[in-house]
Parts: sequence; structure tokens; C-alpha cells
Amino acid sequence: MKIMVNASTDDVLDTIFNPNNPFGTETIREFLHRHDLKLQHNWLRFWHGTPSRGKHAHKFDVLKEGSYLATNPEEAKFYAARDRNLKQTSVKVLSVWLKPQELGYCGHYYCKVDVPLIRHDAPADYS
Repeated sequence: MKIMVNASTDDVLDTIFNPNNPFGTETIREFLHRHDLKLQHNWLRFWHGTPSRGKHAHKFDVLKEGSYLATNPEEAKFYAARDRNLKQTSVKVLSVWLKPQELGYCGHYYCKVDVPLIRHDAPADYS
């Protein structure tokens, strides 16, 4: 992933959130503020719903690039169940921690890179 950093600062929050957006040059900081997303120890917390049973059950340790994310566990469970025609009781919700530059948005949140699911408890411990 290529990250564009403003020449006047090394702060990743001052980089352009989506450099391919023809409608503006919003920084990551501005995007987080506009969507009321809070940093926790320089990490963002999201949730991802995945089937807990059957052939698509959660058997992975990395969330693949492009995976959809939700801002709360209830939405993650709802959308995962709806999109796969499952009952919500058949969906497991995973906590996903992202660095701000790993988050993508195009009508929904998604991860722009593969994200190790080991990052699910204490983001302050990650570098």
C-alpha cells in the first residue's frame, strides 16, 4: 500500500484519506472527524461478521483486503447474516483493529490491506 505523506509533516493523520477521490482532498484526520470515528492508542476499532457454521465458518487468522467492516457488533452481525441469507445466530463477530491508513470507505467501511486478526485485544501493545 502506498501512503502519501504531506511534505510539511510526518503525521499519518495529515495524509490524504483517498488520493483517488476526484471530489476532494480530505485528510485522514478530517475523515475521522466527519464520521465521528475515535482513535484508541492510535488505532480504530471495527467489527466484521462472518459465518460461525458450515463451509464458510471462521477458519482464518487474517481478514482479507476489501473485507467489509461495521462500527458496532450488532451491525456487523446483521449485515453478515443478511448478505449470506443466514440467521444472525449463525454469525460470529470479530473485533478488528486498524491503523487509520488501513481503513477504506466507499459507501461502507472496508480494510485496504490484509489485517491480522491477532490484533483484537490490546491495540496499545502493537507497533
